[in-house]
Amino acid sequence: MHVRNTIPLLLILALFCPAVPQLAAQTAGTGISGQVLNTAGDPLAGITVRLEGSTRGAATDTRGYFELSRLAPGEHTLVFSAIGYVSEERSVLLAPNERKPLHLTLKEDTLQMQSVMVQGKSEAKLKREEAFSVASISTKSLENTNANIDDILQTNPGIHIRREGGLGSRFNLSLNGLSGRQVRFFMDGLPIENYGSTFGINNIPVNLIERVEVYKGVVPVYLGGDALGGAVNLVTEQSPRHYLDASYAVGSFNTHKLALDGQYVHPSSGFILKTSGFYNYSDNNYTIDVHIPDPETGTYGEEQQVKRFHDAYESRMFNLETGFRGLHFADEIMVGLSLADNRDDVQHGVSMDRVFGRVHTTSNTKLGSLTYRKELNRLQIKAFASFLNSHSGVVDTSAVSYNWLGEYERKNNQNIAESSWEKTLFRYNDEAFQSNVNLRYQFSDQHVAVLNHTRSYINREGHDPISTNPVAFADPNTLNKNVLSGSYKLRLFDDRWSTTIFSKLYFFNSNVIGVDWDGKRSEFNSNTFKPGYGIATTYHPLEGLQAKASYEKTYRFPDGYEVFGDGLLLLSNPQLAPENSNNFNLGLQIERLLGSHRLMAETNYFRRDAKDLIRIQVTGLTSQYINQRSVVSSGIEAGLRYEYERLFFADLNTTYQNILNNSKYENGRISHIYRDRIPNIPYLMSSQSAGLKFDGLIVPHDRLSFTWSGNFVEEYYLKWPSLGADESKYVIPRQYVQHLQLGYSLEDGRYNINVACSNITNAKAYDHFRLQKPGRAFQIKFRYLFN
Repeated sequence: MHVRNTIPLLLILALFCPAVPQLAAQTAGTGISGQVLNTAGDPLAGITVRLEGSTRGAATDTRGYFELSRLAPGEHTLVFSAIGYVSEERSVLLAPNERKPLHLTLKEDTLQMQSVMVQGKSEAKLKREEAFSVASISTKSLENTNANIDDILQTNPGIHIRREGGLGSRFNLSLNGLSGRQVRFFMDGLPIENYGSTFGINNIPVNLIERVEVYKGVVPVYLGGDALGGAVNLVTEQSPRHYLDASYAVGSFNTHKLALDGQYVHPSSGFILKTSGFYNYSDNNYTIDVHIPDPETGTYGEEQQVKRFHDAYESRMFNLETGFRGLHFADEIMVGLSLADNRDDVQHGVSMDRVFGRVHTTSNTKLGSLTYRKELNRLQIKAFASFLNSHSGVVDTSAVSYNWLGEYERKNNQNIAESSWEKTLFRYNDEAFQSNVNLRYQFSDQHVAVLNHTRSYINREGHDPISTNPVAFADPNTLNKNVLSGSYKLRLFDDRWSTTIFSKLYFFNSNVIGVDWDGKRSEFNSNTFKPGYGIATTYHPLEGLQAKASYEKTYRFPDGYEVFGDGLLLLSNPQLAPENSNNFNLGLQIERLLGSHRLMAETNYFRRDAKDLIRIQVTGLTSQYINQRSVVSSGIEAGLRYEYERLFFADLNTTYQNILNNSKYENGRISHIYRDRIPNIPYLMSSQSAGLKFDGLIVPHDRLSFTWSGNFVEEYYLKWPSLGADESKYVIPRQYVQHLQLGYSLEDGRYNINVACSNITNAKAYDHFRLQKPGRAFQIKFRYLFN
């Protein structure tokens, strides 16, 4: 399979659009607006912007933006200042009805930094200081690397990501012991679970994301989904200026990655044109160790090395948004269109024992969206709506059996497929609607109320032109979720103490029509209502010291995949009940600045008391999601970071979690596995990293960087620890995988090159039993940035 040029060309051509119409009638008057960044490229909040010679001024918001409106035509001088930064002056000449953008970077005042903590804080730092247990990771320093979003999350305490293989393989994110669909994913505050696999975090390049927020256990109301174990929110670039960010990476296993993110802004009219996209491809033909059975006796031979031969993956996404900022009726209004598709060759089943050579899956998605934002004095309004049409399918039409050498033989029964008992071209179509309305009212600097409503609706229909049996979803199946939530935030004692109380109302409705193999039709309707609530509080007893505590009673309703099944081997279960959990967090954060040395440490105790957990139950060739176990997960996570100026950094994160089966009775008897540790989930994990940066090493405004990182996972049991003899138990072995990155930049980051080696020791790596991940691999990335 060769890399296609269609989407990459489309991404590039989208930057050269027709001339933007001059909509002078929509101007918002004479004024100046812009953004203030630090030297690392992070937005600075709380920077004072003073109009010299007058009493007028402004302060930058949490994204570093400021605005001064209704200015008289002529020359104006703006003074930018904050404790810990060198003040800057800028002169701007304004014509009548002209709005000029102004962007600048403030440098740290090293003398002030020795005696006082910086008051102008990045959005990532402000998020970390919230009462919620949240990790906020700025991607600015990682945009030149070869990392995807899942790689970045892996370095955070409490998070473990398990992959089945190489690029595009299925992944599972575990957060403080809860995993899979129990952790929700958002983009700019909007749920993306219905967007399709192309929008998974293992596909999205780091260049398209400004910041990653991870809420652990307790989730704020503006993320309006039903998250049981926490939430991951991807925040995209929100710059008010022109920019272009383009990158291309090539690496081992014929891997290619192209990413593009660009924006054009017409200052006087407020017109915006944004485009972004990516293209990923890999053969995934890495070497693995397998035992190949004798074709006559079925006896497995000695272990030997083979290459995966049917595991290619290709995904593409293109997004275009256009609209206006600064209108009288809207601070921002945008319409968008996203197109995405992927193809995934299936190399094997749930284990590497059954090998496939022709089975593959496909999907394509079309997504239209509308975004609106307006501030009216103390009231802030945000609204979003989207409509999605998605087609997914599986192609399994070959009556053959493969082995790991790529050899195959035809089956005696030509009606039987590779992976199942019947040939199939099954496809299903999803039509989904999603909306979110968020109202935020600030009574004063100390009192803020928020009201949020999120709705998610999905309709699924399926067909199979070659099936001789009843087809799943031949009649439409629907699922409808509504979450209405509200919160109240109180800040006292000069913002040293902050508390947020909140409540969430969950409404769930489903209509599932099933057809058995004998043609019997059954219909089931479900209507469920559940109330949730919680509190989050934080206190700063000293500068640089923060204590946090939070609690939430939360619910997660089953997804369409769990309720509907896949129309093949995963059966539907319309009677699935929602999962529920009582989530607790107790944390402490410390930050100290001693001259050129900065030390940051945090620790967090967590407990999750979850009931009616949804898990998959396998019966023969078929499986079904059911409610079964109650689980108690508790543990402690800790992180430590040291920085010396901008020259050196070192990170250490460790998590210990004890996840126990809390279901005392099974089939009317006391369970043999009551209070057993849940199998097939790691309990001890650690990540480490260290790096060096040299500025102006060869020529002015260049940077040379070197980064090392490692991930450790202790061995753990595949099945229940108390069942069976120790010598007969399967174990996922202890693993330690290390990576290296070497980067070089010119002209303050405009031209960049990065060389990476992953799994430098070529260690055997497994996240699932006997599903081997890639060994040593190399990749080189080129990136161009204009802003």
